[in-house]
Amino acid sequence: RIAVAKSDFPRAIELHKKALEMVVLEFKPFYMAHISNNYRLWWKIAESELWLEQAERALIQLPTARSGSIQERNILRSQRFVLSLRAWAEQRRGNWPKAIEAIEQSETVARRVVQMPFPLIPQDTAVIRTYIVDDLAYALSHKVFVYRNAGRLGEAEQALREYLRFSREI
Repeated sequence: RIAVAKSDFPRAIELHKKALEMVVLEFKPFYMAHISNNYRLWWKIAESELWLEQAERALIQLPTARSGSIQERNILRSQRFVLSLRAWAEQRRGNWPKAIEAIEQSETVARRVVQMPFPLIPQDTAVIRTYIVDDLAYALSHKVFVYRNAGRLGEAEQALREYLRFSREI
């Protein structure tokens, strides 16, 4: 996060690639998505798309996790991030129907994670819960942005109300 905050995208990519080698299988798409996002923020769009496609393929290849498990939560968080990046990629192309579909799916997945029991494992901390809630907050705020840019202002306004309601609830 520090490298990204400092716009040191080469360092952020390097660190995420190192982390990718060490994380459990269900989090590999999550770190691939981070690499894709770092390239996106660096305006290296072709590289971003390559890593996004790799993350999408990795998600498809993951084994099915037991419902309510830590593995399911990790897969869903990975899926939410990948879908959010897919929405950004489709926005860039001006493909609003696909951007809207991706961000709506991202929100749905994030809501599933928020609704899961917490803690799932003894190592779950308040920080982990914050990440989970932030995932949904991000999906909701991104949905406002996508709808607005697609010219669907009524839906953007409704999405903004959902975001504000969620923000008050947490």
